[in-house]
Amino acid sequence: MRQSFGETRSAFHRRHALISSDSHERVTLPAWPACGLKHLITPALGADFSLFLVEVDADTTIAAPESGVERFVLRQEGEVSVSIGGTDPKTLDHEGYVFVPSDCAHQLTLSKGARILVLERRYQPLAGTTLPEPIVNAISAHEPVAMKGDARLMLQKLLPTGDGYDLEINIMDFAPGASLPYVETHFMEHGLVLLNGGGIYRLEDNWYPVDLDGPLLPAMVRRDRPWPRPVSDLQELESRSAVSRATLSRPHPHKRSAHLLQRIACVDGSCIARHI
Repeated sequence: MRQSFGETRSAFHRRHALISSDSHERVTLPAWPACGLKHLITPALGADFSLFLVEVDADTTIAAPESGVERFVLRQEGEVSVSIGGTDPKTLDHEGYVFVPSDCAHQLTLSKGARILVLERRYQPLAGTTLPEPIVNAISAHEPVAMKGDARLMLQKLLPTGDGYDLEINIMDFAPGASLPYVETHFMEHGLVLLNGGGIYRLEDNWYPVDLDGPLLPAMVRRDRPWPRPVSDLQELESRSAVSRATLSRPHPHKRSAHLLQRIACVDGSCIARHI
């Protein structure tokens, strides 16, 4: 979509924000040496998690986050590997990802030119549960299942279920013309990211067209009020989205919240929408 000087597709509202790629700001931080970070969602916006893109300028290693923080990393391109607890490094291949629970020693090794998507949040355990296990895997390892019986909307769950895990990370594939068939209203907090492709999203009472010209759509909503879940209307596009959200969420300020990462990947000219 064309823009005039001084215009942006980004929008901020009381319970959600859309951050378009035209307004990304690249910064550097000591914890991410030789990297440029583009923060999409942060606690400064009122969220309880951070969601950011990482572009690697030179070969580097990244240490674990501070105590109590869990981390999810999705490889987008380039050479990425992870060593957990001093074990031999494992390479993240195409659509590879790693989930590392809080207080789990690990190290990311990133090569120049690599790009990753990172979600970090403070772990919120339920009483009597144990920490979840770290996971290194790839999206392709999960068998797609029709969502609500609709074969045009396929779902892949990337994390196990269980009280130890306080979030879900799911993949959704939309066939041409498919959409989420209802507007979901709930109290959970989400982050959404559109990597490429196109579609239409509803956030509260606002409809946002997103496409290859505006490839990133993160959104934040506060935990304390219900809101309509986004609806994808992909029309002629085949699209894929990635969704992450917390499990066992409760509408209380100190209980678990949820996150939604959303992406749409374009393959050979046809786009495939995906939810993380």
